[in-house]
Amino acid sequence: MAQIVNGCKDESVKLVVERDGNRIEISVKPLLDMLENKKKLGIIVKNEIAGIGTLTYVRPDNKRFGGLGHQIIDEYSKDKAFYNRGRLYCADIMGVVKGEAGKAGELRGVFRRGEAQSGSVDKNIFSGVFGDAEPILYDKRPLIELGNRNMVKQGKGYIYTTLEGGVPCRYEIEIVKVIKQNSPSDKSMVIHITDKALLNRAGGICQGMSGSPIIQNGKLIGAVTHVFINDPTRGYGIYIDWMIDN
Repeated sequence: MAQIVNGCKDESVKLVVERDGNRIEISVKPLLDMLENKKKLGIIVKNEIAGIGTLTYVRPDNKRFGGLGHQIIDEYSKDKAFYNRGRLYCADIMGVVKGEAGKAGELRGVFRRGEAQSGSVDKNIFSGVFGDAEPILYDKRPLIELGNRNMVKQGKGYIYTTLEGGVPCRYEIEIVKVIKQNSPSDKSMVIHITDKALLNRAGGICQGMSGSPIIQNGKLIGAVTHVFINDPTRGYGIYIDWMIDN
């Protein structure tokens, strides 16, 4: 689109846009960007968003996956339901930006787009992204017993997350607060990272760890959702109850 605009000989260009379900035609006059010497409209246009997140589970009965633990929302779009279709790819984590108070850390990775996609996203809601899994996500994978919110207690637990390559590792946490909920929320419990290896490497919870499964007493009870910006060693988790049936 930028090439078309910059190569346009006319003084203005015509755009057909969709707004509130209606298509309308707009005439726009590009202005010259003096730094790049290119004509520009001054708008952001993109056809997809992409990012690193963590897969929480794949159900063996219906081959449905769930991940992230919270909704994907584009900061430039106010329509929360806009990104309700997508593709899932395996990724390799290449590095970690360590989090600190006031600044969230981040997992840096690359998608294996040269390989076949590993799943199709068909639902993007408050509790995460969901869809149909390809065999690469569940073949020869270990099974774990499913827990529920009534089993969650204050005390020791674990999360599985990936800091390097594509293989998740187990890290110790403490569940410090359990919130009683009869209706869905993506902030169901407060967790504290206690594992020294995870703290030394990442500073605690990083962007990209959302969806990391939370295990207590050998059962899957939830997933990591949010980090406390002022204390990256702490964050929220969602009960698996609010994810498992999507």
